[in-house]
Amino acid sequence: MADFSIFMQNDLKFSECTAPHLPVRDGTPERLRVELRGDLLTTAEARKDGETGSTIYAQRTLDLDDGQITFMILPKLPDEVVDNKFFPAIGTIVIGGAEGARTMRAAGTDTNGGTCQGWIFNARETA
Repeated sequence: MADFSIFMQNDLKFSECTAPHLPVRDGTPERLRVELRGDLLTTAEARKDGETGSTIYAQRTLDLDDGQITFMILPKLPDEVVDNKFFPAIGTIVIGGAEGARTMRAAGTDTNGGTCQGWIFNARETA
């Protein structure tokens, strides 16, 4: 998959840390900016004012036979990256689909609010 910078419409659901893949409440819509540069994927909330929110970083791990790519969410920034909006987390992201119709599924956990929280992304590329 070639580098890209796209917007995605996400259905964000929260989960428990012990089972991050199982939602515990209904989803909340949000718009994301998703960028792939080499083997590094970034995902951030795309705010209405044009700014982005906290940024999740993920490293490419597997290219699957069906064209999907898996990424490991990073709990710390790569040494060569400086980003004051970095959002430390752990989990997995899967990107698939053709250009213009990409999808993203993710499940992860973080302790940025002081306690462990799980979450699920189910996003589709938008204009």
